[in-house]
Amino acid sequence: MFTDPKIINPQDLNQRGYILFYYDGKRYRFYNGKALGINCAPNSCDTHAARERLLKQLLRSYTRALLTGWTPEQEKPKVQKRSLLQLLEQVVKDVQGSSYSSVYQRDMIKVVENFTEFLISDGRRDALPEKVVSADIERFLQQFSSSGTYYQNKRRTLAAVFSRLVKQGFCKVNPVLETSKRKAKAVLHQAYTPEQLAPVLSFLKGEYPNLYLCALLMYGTLLRPHRKIRLLKRRHFNEDFTTFSLDGKENKSGRIRSLPVPEFVREELVRRQVGDLQPEENIFTSSLEPFNESYFNTMWSRAKAKMSELRLIQPQQTLYSFRHAASVNVFTRTQNLKLLQQLLGHSNLNTSMTYLRSIGAIQVESSMMPEL
Repeated sequence: MFTDPKIINPQDLNQRGYILFYYDGKRYRFYNGKALGINCAPNSCDTHAARERLLKQLLRSYTRALLTGWTPEQEKPKVQKRSLLQLLEQVVKDVQGSSYSSVYQRDMIKVVENFTEFLISDGRRDALPEKVVSADIERFLQQFSSSGTYYQNKRRTLAAVFSRLVKQGFCKVNPVLETSKRKAKAVLHQAYTPEQLAPVLSFLKGEYPNLYLCALLMYGTLLRPHRKIRLLKRRHFNEDFTTFSLDGKENKSGRIRSLPVPEFVREELVRRQVGDLQPEENIFTSSLEPFNESYFNTMWSRAKAKMSELRLIQPQQTLYSFRHAASVNVFTRTQNLKLLQQLLGHSNLNTSMTYLRSIGAIQVESSMMPEL
């Protein structure tokens, strides 16, 4: 029924080697072990001798397979397709084991949980990925229509989930991209005026000292509160607190960031005896463990209620308003958008421009800037 397999191994490495035999009068050539489900690729070798060695291994495998009843004409076993729910479970595992930010992981996991519940309630537990179309996604997203921002956030996150499946070859197209969009209204973090800053900071210093230091750092260094300031350690500052440095792993941009520390921030760090801490100790907790991610949000909610009663702040003023106030201050004094972009750590100049909306300092697109 078949002839003894033999090795064909040309001296020229540009010509492929293979195993040759005849089965029922038909000639067969096999260049690797895929047909047998083994990982053996002789033609990936750099030398003739190495290729000969793997071809001998391949020869034994095909001879053994033929003697035990394997035929080169038999159909390949059909691979059972995985349901969308199984693939979504895998997405969650991949995201949890990734280096993405905790916020990104949280949003991805939550939207997968929401969509899983939707499929189950719709009686589509075993639905294959290609059977879920944009109309299904549209029905799912309707439950998040309470605001344009809420809808768009869910839509964007779900699109990222399906984008992963497209890249992995489980979907041909991303069905989320064909769904309707909603206009998301931007939340304006109204900057504090110079007249407001002193009483607001004075209140925080007396009632919420950790929030006070956070506000000083936001205003003085333009760092973000939850992912940067909350995690600051003694080692991030030099010996006399005149500069701070973050390495690439601690920055969203992946670049080292080093800036001077203003005198009013330095004085507070010295007053709090941050210099006595060990290099890895957190400047807020004085221990190796930082506060949880919601700490400053919780503190701000409490402080905002009291400051609103005292009419120290306006409804649209938030914790991030300290960063916006600092941006306005820098631009007003320097009129230098590039400098502002570098201080804020933005990769896009248009993003930096949005920080100036509260005073109407500038409302142009980068394409509108002068050309030489």
